Amino acid sequence: MSIDKATVLVTGAAGFIGCEVALRLLARGDTVIGLDNLNDYYDVSLKEARLQRLVDASLARDPGHNDSVIPEFGEAEYPGSSR
Repeated sequence: MSIDKATVLVTGAAGFIGCEVALRLLARGDTVIGLDNLNDYYDVSLKEARLQRLVDASLARDPGHNDSVIPEFGEAEYPGSSR
């Protein structure tokens, strides 16, 4: 049985579980759209490092496919959430 490749939105992509899910999707050939608000519930540098892993994995899979990378999303309700 073959599974068609998909485009998958992964929310919380900079978190531990979201990042691992996204990496596995990329490894099987899917396109991943990762979304994370990068809140400071825990060390943001950990989240930024996970996002870099996702960018690297995506570029390694298909270097010509990525038109742009948006590494940060803010929450409009919270002043200063977009750093």
